[in-house]
Amino acid sequence: MSTKLVMIHGRNQASDQQTADDPAKLAAYVDNKKRQFLAGLAKGLVLANRPPIVETEVIFPFYGNVFRDSIADYERSGGIPPHLEAADPATELEVNTGGDQDQIRALSTLQANLLQDMAGHLDYDAVRELRYQGGSADELAVSDVLGVPFVTGALQFLSRKTGVPAAIIRNHLADVAYYIGMESMRNKVLDVVRREILSHTSADDDLVVIAHSLGSVVAYDLLADQDNALGDRRVKLFVTVGSPLGLKLVKARLHGRQPAVPAGAPLKVIESNARWLNGYDVLDIVALIHPLAPEFKGTDRLSDERTYNPTGPHAIIDYLADPDIAAPISDHMAILEQVG
Repeated sequence: MSTKLVMIHGRNQASDQQTADDPAKLAAYVDNKKRQFLAGLAKGLVLANRPPIVETEVIFPFYGNVFRDSIADYERSGGIPPHLEAADPATELEVNTGGDQDQIRALSTLQANLLQDMAGHLDYDAVRELRYQGGSADELAVSDVLGVPFVTGALQFLSRKTGVPAAIIRNHLADVAYYIGMESMRNKVLDVVRREILSHTSADDDLVVIAHSLGSVVAYDLLADQDNALGDRRVKLFVTVGSPLGLKLVKARLHGRQPAVPAGAPLKVIESNARWLNGYDVLDIVALIHPLAPEFKGTDRLSDERTYNPTGPHAIIDYLADPDIAAPISDHMAILEQVG
């Protein structure tokens, strides 16, 4: 038995096509992404006075190209990407794989609701925002809470409040909407991560899982699946950083959720009696809903750690360089190695 450290990356990590077509270049590209995690963790371990992680025990499932290609295939086949301004406030339609108006509204409404959740957390008021922009409240119909004036105002409001360009916010919300709204894409991503873990571990291995950004949703889904896809592998520590798991729609669509039951820790974490540690920077827009513990009621496994990321609020290097996040990772790896 050994202990493996699984590091799951976030969105927007795909390589360019030339790199994707060259196995050697792609391997080097993925290795560079992995080293961003390792560089941050190495600094955090030094600050925490902990030993380094053995790199041969590290697994880095790279799903970036699969996710990017799934989106491209969907759009080439006639699927319409989410557009905030195409949201239909009167429907909560399930997303399908066609290119019809129902699909357009459903995926776009999902994206708009994610925006509404984020903006509402910062006390967004549509009428007040219209007035701030020099408009009139008459432009906003009472029933049009997800119409063009709302989403335009909410996007500008969120960008102004966080300092993040509106285009980046749009792209982030689109990828989250694709992942939680398109089960086919979700399954392709999960298949990559699951396959990499299974191929680099044995049935009785222990896992320490670190997940960043959208990767935290991927990791939750994997650890919450009811089909025991990871077999007898035990999770001893689950670390999420820069996570959007606090968003209402994300929580509602997580794998393993039961209707009308508040979200809790994923099944594999519960079965393994593992700890869940969540790190957030208050300026990280992806982790805007923080801390996570109040959002996942009914579990005492989740604790939050506030960080201060000097080079960028969402930077994985900075998150893992925090000694209060790095130390538990090392401690659980070391404890497990001694037990094994």
